[in-house]
Amino acid sequence: MQKKYGLHWFRRDLRVAGNLALKYNWEKSQGRVVGIFCFDSQFLSRPDMSYNRFQLFLNTLKQLKEELINIGSDLLVLDVGPQEAFSNLFSQLKANQITLPHLVSWGRDYEPFAKQRDSKLQIYFKKNNVNFYNHRDHLLIESQELTKKDSNSEGYQVYSPFARRWLELFQHPEINKRIKQQKKGLQYLENISNGNFQKIFSLQWKEILEDKLNLPDQLNKYLLENTKKVTVPIPDCGSAVAYKNMKNFVDNIDYYKDNRDFPSINGTSKLSMFLKNGSITVPQIIAYYTLKPYIKKNSSRDTFFTE
Repeated sequence: MQKKYGLHWFRRDLRVAGNLALKYNWEKSQGRVVGIFCFDSQFLSRPDMSYNRFQLFLNTLKQLKEELINIGSDLLVLDVGPQEAFSNLFSQLKANQITLPHLVSWGRDYEPFAKQRDSKLQIYFKKNNVNFYNHRDHLLIESQELTKKDSNSEGYQVYSPFARRWLELFQHPEINKRIKQQKKGLQYLENISNGNFQKIFSLQWKEILEDKLNLPDQLNKYLLENTKKVTVPIPDCGSAVAYKNMKNFVDNIDYYKDNRDFPSINGTSKLSMFLKNGSITVPQIIAYYTLKPYIKKNSSRDTFFTE
């Protein structure tokens, strides 16, 4: 395959709507973008990664893959870390005279090990003459923007001054602009939650791999092995489900203070698991609360995941 295409590296951003790095790649690649997910050994070896929690994560990946296929893209899930995954992929593409992606994109991660990992991969992409791009992901205000007023780098250790500073920045025109940019993403979520998908992408992995590469998708293998070890019912997941939960909570938020302490009542948002896996973000929740009147149930599907 010789046509220009992009590759989006999914990490903590397991969603399409509001995915700014994915949107950038989509624009630069004329919609010819596919996704890749790499299971990092550090991620899988975490002591808090139980079989039940891992199943929710796997189900989220499955929902993301299905969503991408429905809108014309695809997701390749590999069972090796990103350094090995990209090295293997690029080597096989070169060996079969298949064009490398012109652009790799991803959402920013702020943990020390992630920063180190990303720096190494940026060097690797440069060596292979592949452009790369990263963007703010699940945060409305990034860590480097939320420093003490008398410092360019020192963060807060006490919650109250941190909260005051966050609320101060929240009033800034740029932050308000970020919230309003979620309007199209919310309309997109409204559409897919009603089963209305639009082919906004135009490339899948089978077109790139051309049956020449030895890169089998590992998602079904993980699902098959882990499902046997699950001990509790796993909730439905994915961006469409997260969106429905958010709508239900916002519509009933006035009753939160009365219902939150009663387990028998569906009085809380239950959004934490979706926020953890990146199915939905804080900016999207804030945007829905403020832009709700503009989200149309039967809107035209001529929308995309963010403005």
